[in-house]
Amino acid sequence: MEAESTARLVDALSSYCALWPEEAPVVDRIISFLRSHPEPFSRSCLEGHITGSAFVVDPGLEKTLFVHHAKLDKWLQPGGHCEEGEGALEASRREAAEETGVELGRPVDSLPLDVDIHEIPARDAVPAHLHLDIRYLFVSPLGETRSSEESHAVEWLSFAEARSRNPEASISRPLAKIEELGPVLKAKLAKKQARAASDTRGGKIGASPEDSAMAPQPTGSQAPLPDSKPSRDPLHGKTLEMILNELVARHGWEGLAELIPIRCFTHDPSLKSSLVFLRRTPWARAKVETLYLGNLGRRRGPSAKWKR
Repeated sequence: MEAESTARLVDALSSYCALWPEEAPVVDRIISFLRSHPEPFSRSCLEGHITGSAFVVDPGLEKTLFVHHAKLDKWLQPGGHCEEGEGALEASRREAAEETGVELGRPVDSLPLDVDIHEIPARDAVPAHLHLDIRYLFVSPLGETRSSEESHAVEWLSFAEARSRNPEASISRPLAKIEELGPVLKAKLAKKQARAASDTRGGKIGASPEDSAMAPQPTGSQAPLPDSKPSRDPLHGKTLEMILNELVARHGWEGLAELIPIRCFTHDPSLKSSLVFLRRTPWARAKVETLYLGNLGRRRGPSAKWKR
């Protein structure tokens, strides 16, 4: 299981690095650590170990779930060590449930939202060591929480309040990513909500686990409209190929490479190779769709709903 988790995480980190090339030095350190340690997920590896964290946001992408860590005396996202047989993703979900009482479904994406390496100070017989933290993004409805023995408090915080309570780059960086991808994430959540409502009306058993985990909970006037109503999703009817063609026509390949420095745009770009990469890499596709929505907002004028 350890070897399988290591290989899977190395593959995910390689794709992650293509999306966030400026983080290559940190990603390379984590990959090197994974390949050079036989048990990189175990806390018995005293030099350091892989940990998992969950950045949990509400469906409106306005609040994030933080805990006041008792030992570190800091406001942090829930997360911690991997138990035997777990990878970072499994650990992030379990730790979130243990620390906050919130049960999570599947993450928004199988690739990490963020990665970070930080030193944990020595405590009792445990020497100072590194946590090589793999962070995933989850969506959960606002609801009741509970603290654990490891935390003083659990709160849903606005992004601004989260930054205020912990201004470290390891917190501000992933929150900025969520804000950058916000329009695309909201559009995807709306699609899942509409699909779940359609399944219910059509007599299907229900939505899939990830749909239930990510879909906003409709109440009152927010209840889904009938299928006959026109879609308000600005990406409705737009294929990835249509979006990419419009962006190339507007910016050119060189301009796209500057705006989104991923390999399919920076090295011998072509429509075919870019479509293959983007369809296999959800975070890269999200960046492209976010850029498209920003362009759409600018064309509509300053008051446009989707203006970045």
